[in-house]
Amino acid sequence: MVCFQCNSWLHFTFIDNVPGLVYIQMCHDLAHERVTDISIPKDVIALIENNRELTPSAIIMYLFWQIWDVILKKYKTGKLTDKNWITEHQVYARWSKLNERVWRLNHDEVTSAQMLLKQADGGTVEIIPISEEEGRSSFAYAFKDSLRMWGAKAVELCVDSMFKMNAAGYKLFAFVAEANGQSLPLTFLFTRGVSESKGSAKQRILMQVLIFLRRHLMSIRFTISDKDPSEIGACQVVFPSARHSICYWNIIKYVKERLAENKPSAAYDPRKVHGIFPFINPTWFCEETLVNILMVGF
Repeated sequence: MVCFQCNSWLHFTFIDNVPGLVYIQMCHDLAHERVTDISIPKDVIALIENNRELTPSAIIMYLFWQIWDVILKKYKTGKLTDKNWITEHQVYARWSKLNERVWRLNHDEVTSAQMLLKQADGGTVEIIPISEEEGRSSFAYAFKDSLRMWGAKAVELCVDSMFKMNAAGYKLFAFVAEANGQSLPLTFLFTRGVSESKGSAKQRILMQVLIFLRRHLMSIRFTISDKDPSEIGACQVVFPSARHSICYWNIIKYVKERLAENKPSAAYDPRKVHGIFPFINPTWFCEETLVNILMVGF
C-alpha cells in the first residue's frame, strides 16, 4: 500500500455514563489513490470450493498445486480481468481455510492433534501409550503400514529431535528407519516440560516409545541419535546388542567446536584404543612425535 503525507487524524471520544456511545472524528487533508481490489472473484472461489478434495495426500503443497493448475487451465493466466489479479498464495489461503474444519477439531492445537489421532487410531496410525511424568506432557503415535511392511527388515534405527516445533513449545522426536537407502518415518513423539537437566524423565519417555518399536523391529543392529545423553541412554537400554553411533552432522559440529576451544586435549592412551579396535596400531601416536611435527610447521 502506498503511503501519503495526508496529515490525517482520528479521534475517539467516549461519553461518561453512556455505555456503547462513541463520538468519532476523522480528518483527511489529502485523498489517497483508490485501493485496487485484489480479492478473489466469486467464480474462482466457487472453483476452489468445488475442487477442495484435490488436496495432496502426502505433501500439503502438492494438493494446493493441483487446484492452482485447474485455475490456470481455465483462465490460461493468473490475470482474470484487467483490474483483478490473483496469486497462488491467495488460492492456497482460501483452500486452507475451507479445509481447516477437517483437521482443526479444537481451538487448542494440542487438543486438536490428540482428537485427530484418536479418530485415526486403529486405522493408519496407532497411539503409543505414554506414562505420565510429573511436569511433562507427551503423546506419541506410530504408522502401522510402515511398521508392518518394514519392521522385520530394518537393521538401523535413528532418533532425531527438533526443538519447539510449534507455539505450544513441544519438542518433536522422530524415530526413523532405513528402507532401501531411504529414510522411513516410523513414529513421532511430542513432549514438553521438565528442564533439560532432569533428563531421566525424558529418557523414560523415549524408552517407552523404543520398547513399543522393539516389538516390531526385530533385526536392529545399529542405533543413531544426537549427542544427547537421554537419547543415547534410551537406545542402549532398549537395544543393548545394537551398536550406537552419533549422527554425522553432530560429530562434525562437536569436532569443530572442540578444535575451536583453547583447552588442552584429553588424555589419550593408544593401548586402550587398540584394545577396542585391534586394527589401530598402539604405537602410532606419541607426544614427542606431535611436538616434532608442530615445531617444523606442519
